[in-house]
Amino acid sequence: MGARVRTSVGAGRVMRWPQARSMSACVDPNKPNAALLQRLANEHGLKTTSDWKKLSTRDVYKAGGSGALKRHGFSIFSLLEEGLHPGPSGKLWPHDCRKTMPHRYWKQPENARAFLQSITAEVAPTTLHEWAAALTRKKLIDAGGAGLLREHGGTVRSLLAAVMPELGSQGPPERSARKPPGYWAKKENQREFLEYVGRVLKIEDVQEWTGEEEVLELGGAGLLSQFEWSLAKALKHFYPELKVRTRKENGHWKNKAACRAFMEEVASEHGVKEARDWQKVTTADVVAMGGSSLLTEYGWSMATLLKEVVFGGQVLDLSDVRPVLPNGYWSSVENRKRFLERFAAERGLHSPADWQSISSADVEEEGGRGLLSGRSLLSELRAAFGEEYS
Repeated sequence: MGARVRTSVGAGRVMRWPQARSMSACVDPNKPNAALLQRLANEHGLKTTSDWKKLSTRDVYKAGGSGALKRHGFSIFSLLEEGLHPGPSGKLWPHDCRKTMPHRYWKQPENARAFLQSITAEVAPTTLHEWAAALTRKKLIDAGGAGLLREHGGTVRSLLAAVMPELGSQGPPERSARKPPGYWAKKENQREFLEYVGRVLKIEDVQEWTGEEEVLELGGAGLLSQFEWSLAKALKHFYPELKVRTRKENGHWKNKAACRAFMEEVASEHGVKEARDWQKVTTADVVAMGGSSLLTEYGWSMATLLKEVVFGGQVLDLSDVRPVLPNGYWSSVENRKRFLERFAAERGLHSPADWQSISSADVEEEGGRGLLSGRSLLSELRAAFGEEYS
């Protein structure tokens, strides 16, 4: 006997969905849209709350969730907040299940505090020193907190001072005491101090050190003064076999070739094989690989960075490479035309008769929801391909 299926009628066609194989522990079966979320969990292997961070709007559309998204203001988090079990705190936070935070999310101290507590739950730090040891820039960025770091000057200490003022301004550990003359000129003292900083900050990989602020805060000004105030040079001196990411010289990111080489590294790191694979790469991923200054050069816009650096300024359909498009993108007739031309090419649509089997929902599922906002598919086809499309 074949697998049982359910049917759902929408946008002039019948969609058949396999019955859910098993209920994900994340999905609340008693909430609306539980069946939709379960399909998504099964299809994309979403077993934990954090796994839902890799879910895109396109994924929801393809699973037949356009109506559910519309009811939730096209917010995936709003959809998940209604249908997933809350976290240990009794509340589901955006940072629990989404990779990109809502606008101005990090402006609210309670959001930042909840985020910091969630990523240090295993350690449960209580003092300023324990918090500084539990948090590194890399850990914050990997967990989705690049925007939070930027909001507070890019340093862990300034972040903690703003979000958790009750911790006070405790001075660094005992190593910050003044050292005797000539102390920092001895290589054994330099190496021993670096190892000490690594223990305090619980650094397992030397490449997690992306700046000098932690060393300075722990009393290492004398050490840095021996290496032209560069942590990278100190690390290279004692660990020459390791690939240490160095701070770029002024004007480095003005060089398109250097920018392109860096983005090739990003592509390799995140398994980007074709244009659409860039949808899964975020600004946080670029920052984590040392590209914050590169993003600054392009107005912190991944769309602009991809267009100018990766695709050499050529005209392209940004809906192919970005899950969220710039404001006003669909107001451009050329953008709408490029999208429809690409859609037609992929589906082998060569005449008005071919398009008769295509519904608005088909276009929305491929990322064209904005294209049809306030417009009809028929009028857009005429504008793109001529009056014979009527």
